[in-house]
Amino acid sequence: MNWWKRLLLSLASALVAEAFVSVVITLVHSDGQSSILGTIVGLSIFVVPGWLLSLPIVLAFSRADGWRFWALAISGMAIGPLIIAAWAYACKVSEGSAMRDFLYMGGIATGISVLATAMYLTIFRNSVRNSIQPTT
Repeated sequence: MNWWKRLLLSLASALVAEAFVSVVITLVHSDGQSSILGTIVGLSIFVVPGWLLSLPIVLAFSRADGWRFWALAISGMAIGPLIIAAWAYACKVSEGSAMRDFLYMGGIATGISVLATAMYLTIFRNSVRNSIQPTT
């Protein structure tokens, strides 16, 4: 898979994961005030920078086998929670309700990161395997 397809695949994976998590959040917190679109816009504040941070890693690997798979998996799943942790540290959050909010947001970021990384790696590995197998 060439670099621009990997770039588009990583963006699509991030956006699909964000949309899925937005739907879940909206359904769980169905207080009549939440909207899926509002949740997507709110999460995009973190998803887009996370996707941008992942680009060097995504573009560095043209295959996802062996150690490359694990490097992509670990880095992809860690980016979201690390963004929230850095934000919490920058805000000097250490206790109380603000800490609960950051833990909640860290859980959401982890869910999006894990889902997006799983989608990306599944499609990426299958496309690389299919392109390598000889046709008979």
